[in-house]
Amino acid sequence: MRRFILSFALLPLVFALVVPAFAGDKEDVEALIDQYLKTNDSGDLKTQAKLMAADRVWVVTGAGRRLDQSKNMAIQEAGQQASSGDVTTISEARDVVIRFLGDNDSVAVASFYWYTNVSFRGGPPDGFTPPAPTLVTHVLKKDGGSWKIAHTHISPM
Repeated sequence: MRRFILSFALLPLVFALVVPAFAGDKEDVEALIDQYLKTNDSGDLKTQAKLMAADRVWVVTGAGRRLDQSKNMAIQEAGQQASSGDVTTISEARDVVIRFLGDNDSVAVASFYWYTNVSFRGGPPDGFTPPAPTLVTHVLKKDGGSWKIAHTHISPM
């Protein structure tokens, strides 16, 4: 009888060891996606770069595929400097789906719709067309206990 009670008492510990997902991983990935969008809106690409793995692959319709993360960020910074300062954007990740894969759930795949809301000081320029929503897929890997974006694919809806 004592063995039965002891076995029953140890069941939660065994379950915790067998279930590889760590509490908070989903929330951590959601927070990373939120920070990714906020740094994009604010133009803080240096902080955004810290969310990426050094060997991140970036794929965007019309821009192709980039394997050099530092060059990719330099190109994005140059494009940002060329844009007007009279624009404010607020991005939304809608219908976020996150799946965990690999040993100890060390890989996550996050997919979502990216909506960008644009406001202009003084009104939109002539001929302005609001940006179309896009589909985003991030593949993330756990690196030293924190999640990093290892692969990004962005395409129009």
